Amino acid sequence: MCGIVGTVKYCDKEILHKMNEIQVHRGPDSEGVFWSEELNVGLAMRRLSIVDLENGTQPMYNENKHCVLVFNGEIFNADILRKELLKKGHTFVTASSDTEVLVHLYEEYGTDMLNYLNGMFAFAICDLDKRQVFVARDQMGIKPLHYIFDGSRLAFASEMKSLTGAGLSQKKIDQNALWQYLSFQCVPAPMTIYKDIRILPAAHYMLFDIEKAELKIEKYWDCIENRKKYEGSEEELSHFVRKQVEKAIERWTMSDVPLACSLSGGLDSTIIAAIVSQKHELHTYSLGFENENEFDERHLAKLVAQKCGTKHTEIILTPDELLKDIDKMIRSMDTPYGGGVPSWFVFRKIAGNEKVVFNGTGGDELFGNYSKWLRYEHPLERYRQTRYFLHTGENKAQFILHPNGSIYHKYMTEGMKNRVVNKVDHGIINTNAWLEKTWRECPSRSWRDRIPYVDFKIQLPEEFLMMLDRFSMHFSIEARVPFLDRELVENVLGIPACLRTKKYNAKYLLKEALGDILPEELLQMPKRGFVLPYKEWLKNELKEMVIDYCTGNTIKQQNLFSLEIESNLIAPFYKGNDELTPLVWEVLMFQRWYFNQ
Repeated sequence: MCGIVGTVKYCDKEILHKMNEIQVHRGPDSEGVFWSEELNVGLAMRRLSIVDLENGTQPMYNENKHCVLVFNGEIFNADILRKELLKKGHTFVTASSDTEVLVHLYEEYGTDMLNYLNGMFAFAICDLDKRQVFVARDQMGIKPLHYIFDGSRLAFASEMKSLTGAGLSQKKIDQNALWQYLSFQCVPAPMTIYKDIRILPAAHYMLFDIEKAELKIEKYWDCIENRKKYEGSEEELSHFVRKQVEKAIERWTMSDVPLACSLSGGLDSTIIAAIVSQKHELHTYSLGFENENEFDERHLAKLVAQKCGTKHTEIILTPDELLKDIDKMIRSMDTPYGGGVPSWFVFRKIAGNEKVVFNGTGGDELFGNYSKWLRYEHPLERYRQTRYFLHTGENKAQFILHPNGSIYHKYMTEGMKNRVVNKVDHGIINTNAWLEKTWRECPSRSWRDRIPYVDFKIQLPEEFLMMLDRFSMHFSIEARVPFLDRELVENVLGIPACLRTKKYNAKYLLKEALGDILPEELLQMPKRGFVLPYKEWLKNELKEMVIDYCTGNTIKQQNLFSLEIESNLIAPFYKGNDELTPLVWEVLMFQRWYFNQ
């Protein structure tokens, strides 16, 4: 696991060094730099040593040193690929480095190498013969890659702060990105919060022709188009899912350092802990909240730890600790993020003790998507959502034009955004229209396929995985998400949608497949999520912060939000409209980010 940076056609080598220094937290173990005076290309990285501790140094070269690579991530089928490449005559210097496998795979297949990879990755290869730079991001978007292209020069980095800290960005807020952020609690790709910085979308690569200064960006994978069709009885499907989940989790245990797991008390992280602990020593961690029993699932996590025989640590969180760390969290994200933050405190506790931590992210998107498809599939639910859409002041014409995008779950509606945001830029993209376009691009007509199709493009990579990467890497920890194993995703989404999930039991197939290794109490628990008691904290410990940052002169001087945000959002929340909790939270998180950037 690493952080990578690169510049093309920037003449100052010091820019590259500055970019790399800024990301030292991503790789405190070592660093590496490549610089070509002839091509004016620089690549650099910081390494967190996980696999092949002695020999996995970067940059990595092919035999004749005409291809040079920097790489962030892990390739979990590297051993299989290495054997195939050896048969084809490739010569390896290292015994087990997955980084070296990438260089030779590029030699053999060029950009088609991406069709062979199973893992989490963002990498860059400079091909000295073809005079081009090839940059790619993994299929699910587990590892991030940001870039600036000004028409002639290219710079890229794992984190935006490497670009902004090196003075490459003008740091002008993209109002379109802010508009989408308020709907999703994150900024969807390819936008970032800054106008001149983009993020390479999940399952995409870019190819930069150095001599022509031309940049090409292409999609290479799709969760629905690339799925593998599988049919069978419920019993056969249950056996199939169990086998696929076990194989995926075992693949992701590849490591030369000890393993740990974050236990939320939920189904997905419990399955990971149960399977990993069968063959490996495992340290589990769970988070609880002082005097907040409604949100505390430590007792379930403790049951799991006892059943699995893991060394277990409980972490107790207080409102004071959140206040103390809130700015650190925001700075670590280097982008506004309005979602949940519990993982920060897990990684903070683990820091210095573990390097590899498993997380259950992705299980919900694979198995049922929180039943979000019910609002489309069930006539009564669709009626309720349509009625709610119109009740919130939305434009009826928008519903007619964008019926699917209009009722997709959003935190802040277009109507509310119109009441709280100053639209000073022209060309703001209507979120409902943008969702409708994405929805219609899905090659399947099934509601239960379209929901994961959209989620794999927005919420999963740019909210959940972005947060997970930033929080874990801030503490020099590699977070692993085996439910997003490429082979597992392709196989599970290939199961007919009507069998993959059920109407009022979204994860029934996963429970059927692996229920025997789980505590019975956990199987009976409803899905609650790994959340903080935001409502209580916003109305008590964080109230002064909300008033300071989200009302009055602060809003007036900033000129991004309307002065009416107080009467339309903040005041109603404090008068008892608890449904506004996530909206107030995301505005507060944006404001704290804005004044900390």
